[in-house]
Amino acid sequence: MTFLRIGDEGSAASERGSMLPLLGGLMFVTFVVLAVAVDVARLHTAHVELGLAADVAAEAGAAMIDELAAHRGDILLDEARATDAASAAAGAGLAVSESTVDGGTICVTLTGEHRTTALTFVGIGVVSVSGRSCAQAVAG
Repeated sequence: MTFLRIGDEGSAASERGSMLPLLGGLMFVTFVVLAVAVDVARLHTAHVELGLAADVAAEAGAAMIDELAAHRGDILLDEARATDAASAAAGAGLAVSESTVDGGTICVTLTGEHRTTALTFVGIGVVSVSGRSCAQAVAG
């Protein structure tokens, strides 16, 4: 009959700490996944904020009605004023990449850049984001 002695090869005592490297590896992977998830969430938030800014810019542009057409009973936008109002409402740091006026409707596309943190380690340091919105001038 053999008894296990402390320090014998294959005994429970010789396997102490064998889970420590595995736990360290799992913690590292967990932190990497968490960091990437935070970056993706921040990227989504930047996209939503650009969409909201595009809403504001389109609404500002839709308020610039062509006064001569309005006196005739038509609701049309003054293209130059609508485009200028949309650019001014977009704010500093946001580029109006496209602004189209078609009758009483204006569509505005804003673009911006979002700097990532964790994704820079895999070569994605700056991501281009955009938001688009249309607004229509109505009587009321």
